[in-house]
Amino acid sequence: MNAIYKTPGAQEQVETAYRPFLEHWPVPNRQFHVPTSQGETFVIECGKEYGPPVVLLHGSLANSASWLGDIGLWAKDFHL
Repeated sequence: MNAIYKTPGAQEQVETAYRPFLEHWPVPNRQFHVPTSQGETFVIECGKEYGPPVVLLHGSLANSASWLGDIGLWAKDFHL
């Protein structure tokens, strides 16, 4: 269980609500988890494979769905 959740049930509830948003990701992508000293971090990788790399970091109390309106344009030129 990730340290941001108080219970495994809470984690499952949040992830279940989040998955439908990810189905609307406008470009092909790869989704995976990266271990960090603070727990696992969820990553969505997409865009131009050999384009300049850009890391998008959303603000607190947000998630990757905040990029849905912009990602299609950025993915044309950048590896996100």
